[in-house]
Amino acid sequence: MKKALIISGVVIFFFCTLVFVIQKYKEPAYQMAFSLMLKVIASDIRNETLKNYNSIEYKHFTLHYSDQDKNLLPLTKAAINRGIELNSKFIGSYSEPNDIVLFKTSEEMDSVSGLDHASGFHSMEMNMTGIVPEDREALANGSPPVIWEYNKTVMHEYTHFVMGHKFSELGLSLEDIPYWFNEGFAEYIGNEEMSITIMEQERLPLKEVTTAEQWRNNRLDSNYNIYLQSYIAVRHLIHTYGDTVILDLLNETQATKDFNSAFKNVTEIEIDDFDYYDENDLGG
Repeated sequence: MKKALIISGVVIFFFCTLVFVIQKYKEPAYQMAFSLMLKVIASDIRNETLKNYNSIEYKHFTLHYSDQDKNLLPLTKAAINRGIELNSKFIGSYSEPNDIVLFKTSEEMDSVSGLDHASGFHSMEMNMTGIVPEDREALANGSPPVIWEYNKTVMHEYTHFVMGHKFSELGLSLEDIPYWFNEGFAEYIGNEEMSITIMEQERLPLKEVTTAEQWRNNRLDSNYNIYLQSYIAVRHLIHTYGDTVILDLLNETQATKDFNSAFKNVTEIEIDDFDYYDENDLGG
């Protein structure tokens, strides 16, 4: 009898706690449990990955690297500094800790990130940014195009770190913001606001590069270049509406709970009517 009473008490306590949490946070219990499970899995993957690398502290980051990439640390730090500078201009800066890993191989990074054929990734769940130095010999020899691509990747992924924290600050989720906008801004920073582009591929309507599934399905399709297309769209927004437009759109999305409405309120046009090519673009 005493054991049964204890078990009943535990069940009642658990049920009351669950009801309290659901009422307080307005979130289904299964969703909370799933979110917690993902965090545990992400933490395990992160810890298992980082134990295979050397590490040093730099600003609010921990840089993880193998012996073969120690010579890339100065280049990585410089790219981080440039990423901080450019993001501060448009979004702001965040000093939360983050791990940056220079992965030994693209296969290892793909297994951690779940992506295919990516040069980098950022995961808020793992609190990790991953970069693959794709041509180590050319980087060591100081090849300008290869160094430029490496810097671009570091700044692109750092921008996702900043945007992720901005989303959290505003109470937004990744799903609240179109992928073309998120990735396009990261490309804009990675390209250091470069103006001239050549777009030879077909353009998709922006509504077809909005969700995670759409982005995943079109990312590696050679008929399109959705990174470049999204970069051009964001660049046109900034050139047309000014440096504050990125924050304006995020703040308005927080207010309206809908990016399409926010876009109309900020730009006075519908997304479907947004023609984002200008005299700087070649091709397309």
